[in-house]
Amino acid sequence: MKEITLEMSLKPFKENSPESIKEVCLYFFDQWKEITAKADVICVLLWIGDGSEILEYAGDFTQEIEWGRYIGRANEFHGDWDPITDPQKVSPHTRNYLYMNNPPAFTYQDLEIIVNMIKEVGEDVLQKPIKVGATFDPGPEFAVSKFKYKWHPEICTAGTMGDKSFVVSYELLHKDNRSYKAYPNGINEGTPFATFLGKQANEFLNDFNFDYIWFSNGFGFGAENWATTGLLFDGETFVEDKVSILNQKEKTLNFWKLFRKECPDYEVQTRGTNLSVGIDFATDAVATEAIYNGKLNIVPPPNSPWAALDKNFGIELSGYMSRIAELPQNSNYMFRFYLHDPWWMNSPWFDRYEGEPHDIYMPLAIARIDDDLKIETPEYMNFLSIDNSLGDMPEEAVLSISPHIDKALKTLPDKVAPILWVYPFHEYQNEDVMGNYNLKKPFFEDWFITSAINGGMPINNVISTTNFAKYANDKYDYFKGTIILSPVPYKGTKHETALISYVENGGKVLMYGSLSDAGKDILTLLNVRKDEGLYGELQLQSTYKLGDENLDNIDKIFHNPNLSDGLIDTVIDNEKLISSKVLASVRQDDEVRVFGVKREIKGTLVWIRGSNANEVRSNSNLLVPYTEDRYFHSEYLLRYALQEFGMHIEFQRKSMKTKMPALTIHRSNNAFLFSGYFPDATIGLKIRFSLGVPVLIGHEVYINNGYGEYHFPRSFNRECRVFVDQKENGVISMSEYGPVSVIMKRRILLDGLKDATIYVFGEEGKEEKLELLLNSVKPNSVGEEFHYELVETEYGKAYKAEHVTGHVMCSMEFDEMNYLEERIEENE
Repeated sequence: MKEITLEMSLKPFKENSPESIKEVCLYFFDQWKEITAKADVICVLLWIGDGSEILEYAGDFTQEIEWGRYIGRANEFHGDWDPITDPQKVSPHTRNYLYMNNPPAFTYQDLEIIVNMIKEVGEDVLQKPIKVGATFDPGPEFAVSKFKYKWHPEICTAGTMGDKSFVVSYELLHKDNRSYKAYPNGINEGTPFATFLGKQANEFLNDFNFDYIWFSNGFGFGAENWATTGLLFDGETFVEDKVSILNQKEKTLNFWKLFRKECPDYEVQTRGTNLSVGIDFATDAVATEAIYNGKLNIVPPPNSPWAALDKNFGIELSGYMSRIAELPQNSNYMFRFYLHDPWWMNSPWFDRYEGEPHDIYMPLAIARIDDDLKIETPEYMNFLSIDNSLGDMPEEAVLSISPHIDKALKTLPDKVAPILWVYPFHEYQNEDVMGNYNLKKPFFEDWFITSAINGGMPINNVISTTNFAKYANDKYDYFKGTIILSPVPYKGTKHETALISYVENGGKVLMYGSLSDAGKDILTLLNVRKDEGLYGELQLQSTYKLGDENLDNIDKIFHNPNLSDGLIDTVIDNEKLISSKVLASVRQDDEVRVFGVKREIKGTLVWIRGSNANEVRSNSNLLVPYTEDRYFHSEYLLRYALQEFGMHIEFQRKSMKTKMPALTIHRSNNAFLFSGYFPDATIGLKIRFSLGVPVLIGHEVYINNGYGEYHFPRSFNRECRVFVDQKENGVISMSEYGPVSVIMKRRILLDGLKDATIYVFGEEGKEEKLELLLNSVKPNSVGEEFHYELVETEYGKAYKAEHVTGHVMCSMEFDEMNYLEERIEENE
């Protein structure tokens, strides 16, 4: 890691004497010593209040600070109170509570002491550079704000947490005669809030020895930072006027220009919205690419912590990947983990996650492919937060997450995953692609992928269309063994040309989305043509079994053209074309339209039209899925279509009300790492790859007619180095085995084989260090006669053996054997 950040409020400082402040600093730096050892620089991000301490700063160090000493929403007038369900206003969502009796008062002088003490103690304990960050939050949650809600409510125009509750970055200030550090004579009418914040932040950060500032809860990335709706989308229709879209795009970008003019040197780290780049643009014209390209010295937004709390891993992972498909100049990206919440009386690690590490392993399975075709993983890691709502810092929290953090970092992705998402980071935000904007396209396509991930589709690597087009054919072997997952490309783009050529050269492509913006070449390749479109309730017909085993199949979808990028309007062009296969279609009365097609050329191209299986509801920030006893979720077809490439991933639920699992599969040190969240342990996984059934170390799998059947706990992270293909049913296991050897550093035992073909993947580049013994006994030096050979598979080199019955000991030698070899020669 380049940086590890410990986020904290002022609550642990329960006394404000220098001695007590130093004691707290010594405690938490010592507590986090093991994890912080993994980074070059250690940061402490201080959640003082909500950033109003910056806005209201007048240069007087004796002035008392309004700080986040509450449990619950600090600004009560934005509370949600239901007198029926909460007659006594017990909920922290209706009012605030002091976190302790007689909490300390803090002045700006105390703040200076805290910042300097953190740096002094941290450098002494950790022997590393220490940075301290300040925070600005646009909402009403964390501290009482006179500036936002009494002095200047005109800047709070977003309804994110109630009417006029969130500051919008590009609003203008009314005249104000109060004295501020950067405005000693007051604020003039019409002063951009961006200018005011920039000047005040520059003074504040300098005066108190801060190193950077954090923009919280989507600030700087649009108006409605949490909601599906926005200034360009009211829940039913999208703005189509190009001038209006460009004006809104410029507003967002102008905030950054004005802020940076007044605060040019301090790094800005960002939280971002709860959504994706495509959805942000479709609803609020958020100019993410222009912000990244503006040389603004920012760290892009990490994975959304909110989404994980609500078990919406689709929006967490899709949003994360969309934001890192491209990066700002000279920047890397961040992983953020929600350990405690200092405001709302919950500690996600203990309660929301139940002590399960899925939100460590799944986001850390994410990787981007950069413009040099390198696998890039996060260099920033944030922990929100090291203190809980009572100001305590439980040692159990640090001790229990440490082994998972350590394991995840040791197995970060280093090779392209089995599925690679190609993301149109540039195309979604720029009119130069089509000469006009179709906001429905990014909105639908990002929601479709979000829903697919929530439906168990293992997507965790991303590359931008720009970088894919650059290398797709010149570096064809780089993508070998990978299924390219791409939206339908815009016509006339480099991505369109590269994708078509890639398939024609033998590549595997799974394409999704409407063909409304597709070019003639794509239509020809798919063997389809346009016809009159259908919408509304439609009968779905498919070559795949819809739904789960033992459950009634729902074969209807509801297609809303506003949420799904238009009508369903394609039919097969040439019915006699043998290489063309219809995978799915929809029917309304006597009208039938194609919904999924497979073309075998030299490579394989599969297209799934898809439909948004969600609806807008006034009481929800996000789209709400249709219940599955009403409509089939067409995003499942994307996962079903993996079968056309030799990969079968099927979930077996007992009830349609059971939420689908989330799954990631990444490559590390030539192994396959499976991580997941299973909301219900009764869900089964039926799986097979082109090489056979993946056998996870530490699990048993039942082979049933060539497919593997697993049952997993709530969360898991397991390594796979073996695939088994056998006809006879039975239980196969893979387990760690004590090496008990001066030659072998690791042994894993594969057991239960019945006339099987196996593929075994050794460590990357160390194939000669892998030994396989058939039916050996202790000390596992000799086995039965057994032939295995090194072969080239689509996933790289592996040892292959056929007609194997019994058990196989897979042993890996130490990398360096010089000393041991000398001793062995002496004994001989």
